Amino acid sequence: MKNKKIMKKNKKGFTLIELLAAMVILGIISAVAIPNVIGILNNSRNSQYVSDAKKLISVAEYKFRSSSDIKKPSNNNCIVMTLNYLDNSEFEHAPNNSSYNKDESYVIINNVNNRYTYSVTLVDSNNKGIEKKNLDDLVNSKYSDLIKDNISSTMKELKNRPDLSTQILGCCLDYNCANGDNAHCLGPNSSIYDK
Repeated sequence: MKNKKIMKKNKKGFTLIELLAAMVILGIISAVAIPNVIGILNNSRNSQYVSDAKKLISVAEYKFRSSSDIKKPSNNNCIVMTLNYLDNSEFEHAPNNSSYNKDESYVIINNVNNRYTYSVTLVDSNNKGIEKKNLDDLVNSKYSDLIKDNISSTMKELKNRPDLSTQILGCCLDYNCANGDNAHCLGPNSSIYDK
């Protein structure tokens, strides 16, 4: 009788086979779960870029419609508003623990047959973000199709060569910029609203 009680007391632990089986099961679960968690985190970051891009278009549209200081572009021309120019207090933090590049993030307001269209470029400090997308693109495209790495520095190039606005922006800056009249492109009667 005493031997049976001693035997029962010694069977409190797991066998080596049971431990190995548990480790294999945990390994399979983590092999499936970790990529899914990483995918969810990436999708969340990408959705923040898209959400911020939509918000930036809304801020630019409001400023454009409500401010009498902004000159409306003539037909088939455009103007640019940088994040520096717009109220950027809501755009302090970008995904991936970075900040938005306020000089390279902008909204293009294009007058096409007297109808205004808005396109956004929103770039973080790592040159990652959304480049020249309109609201329909932001609503109807997959996040992974919208987010780009290594977005080039278009505003620096545009400020140096506003006569290249059609190649850089896809539209012609208003106020004779396309004709090389740089004084009107970057001066007080500018087509680029910055700071």
